[in-house]
Amino acid sequence: MKKIVIFILIILIFGCAGKISYENKEIGAVDSSRKVLIAVHSSEFKNELVDAVVNELDNSIYIKIINLENLSYENTLDYNVIVIIAVKRVFNINRNTRKFIELTEERDKIVLFFTEGGKSRIPEEFNDIDVVSSASKQENLEPMKDYIISKIEEKL
Repeated sequence: MKKIVIFILIILIFGCAGKISYENKEIGAVDSSRKVLIAVHSSEFKNELVDAVVNELDNSIYIKIINLENLSYENTLDYNVIVIIAVKRVFNINRNTRKFIELTEERDKIVLFFTEGGKSRIPEEFNDIDVVSSASKQENLEPMKDYIISKIEEKL
């Protein structure tokens, strides 16, 4: 029994140690009239996607990048565009993300990207926002970056 408990603890410790986190950061002038919030559920692919999007956006745009878990603390009225980069598991996205989207009055500001293995069905309750999904594969990085940038530029 003692060996099983130690084994489980080792799995938990090393399993959590590999978690990739995106550091909160702000880019550009806070007083810009064009503001973008990017909330990301970190993974290697999603972090690369965020970096690719940020590197292509105009320098005059203020960009705030946060961990998805902190999304509910942001005032949506402060931003022209809110990009949510999440993961969808078992036919659903994170409960807090779903609640945030449902409570946001200006849903036309939202661009939702979620990763999911294989082909995905977009949840019907999100049919009034820009939503795209993709598997976390390197060949999907460029088209997803282009899609997100086009939606940001469209909404600014």
